[in-house]
Amino acid sequence: MPHMNGIEFLKILKEDEFIRYLPVVILTTSANQRDILACYQNGIAGYIIKPLKYEDYVSKIEAVLNYWSVNELIKG
Repeated sequence: MPHMNGIEFLKILKEDEFIRYLPVVILTTSANQRDILACYQNGIAGYIIKPLKYEDYVSKIEAVLNYWSVNELIKG
């Protein structure tokens, strides 16, 4: 992102009273422990590191979609 990093954007999302409780899953190339900790401290629901192989990428995205399709938090 050209004007801010993902953690800065996450902080903005979590400061908004209307969307702060939406589950946010981070999809990133960073395996930096400080980044991971900062994201969890700011209320993310998950942190996924992008794999290099396409098949692994698809597998991770499918796992996330499957989890959120049965998660009680988002059921109405």
